[in-house]
Amino acid sequence: MSLLAINFRGYGGHYDLRFSLQYAEDQHEVAINSETWADWDQQGRLVYARDGALFAGELANGRIVERQIADFNSQKPQLIKSPEWARVWSRPQDSLAAEWAKIMRRRARTQIDTTDESDHAVRD
Repeated sequence: MSLLAINFRGYGGHYDLRFSLQYAEDQHEVAINSETWADWDQQGRLVYARDGALFAGELANGRIVERQIADFNSQKPQLIKSPEWARVWSRPQDSLAAEWAKIMRRRARTQIDTTDESDHAVRD
């Protein structure tokens, strides 16, 4: 993968990327026709995205032969009403802070009495 430019007006993100495969023997590169994403899937296939579709590519005779796996262009997001439980922010950090305060209060109450060197008693 090579970063060609940073483009804040580009489709699919801010980065103009170039993906390629490189032969180990002679360092020859074969370009992957994708500007957004490419990787190997769990079956060992080269997969990549381009213009709202997903492709699988196979290296043959020094070039990539591609096959479209899925086209997502017809899928459009729908406006839906959020469920009631998702409209309230529970602020878990508040409960964490309260729990931390309890621990610190307990720690302050439980201390070693250093007034009598012979008897290091722990108070609750």
